[in-house]
Amino acid sequence: LQNISETQVQLEKEKNLRMDTQRIFEEHDSQQGKLVDDYVKEVVQLKNTISSLEKKIISQKTQQSELPTYFDNGTQTEPLHFITQPATVSSSILIDLAQLKDRQNSLENAVKALTTQIQDIHTEVPLISEERIIAAKSHQLLRKALINSNYTPTKKVKKNFFSVSLQMAKQNEIKKKQNTTCLTHSSSQTTTDQQRKIGGVCQTPSQKQNTTCVTQGS
Repeated sequence: LQNISETQVQLEKEKNLRMDTQRIFEEHDSQQGKLVDDYVKEVVQLKNTISSLEKKIISQKTQQSELPTYFDNGTQTEPLHFITQPATVSSSILIDLAQLKDRQNSLENAVKALTTQIQDIHTEVPLISEERIIAAKSHQLLRKALINSNYTPTKKVKKNFFSVSLQMAKQNEIKKKQNTTCLTHSSSQTTTDQQRKIGGVCQTPSQKQNTTCVTQGS
């Protein structure tokens, strides 16, 4: 009974451990899912900003193509910074665009790493649970084998005790029979001795003659 209670306690511990591991993995999955959703939202926002910046670049290029070309003549009255201003604006936009591209690539790589990690965790969880179940079953079988091995000697002792009791009973019966035979033999001898002392009460005629002859001779 003690071994059975120990096995039950061990099984309860294994069940609790399995529930804890499942809960931990579920919490981890939910956290990773939230992170993935956040990264996806950021990627979408970056794509929108990139598309808007590309549209701005295209519009600026069209405006530059539509602007008249100015030549440095002596009679020119327009300032030179008016011509060079679109170039500076486009270069800053290109720098921002390159930075956004780098950030987008880093976010996409992070999302890929998280998805592969989640897939690896999902593949590892059933393997761990199966290993725990197999270990619990093997432990239970070992406990049962130990219980059976512990109970078999008691059964053998009971069988031996039963056979010994039968042998003792048989020996007592034999002794009783021997005692009864001895008592009957001794009682028969005492009766014959008494008859001989009486001197012919229960004797045959020939025995009586012999006894009378013996008495006369004496």
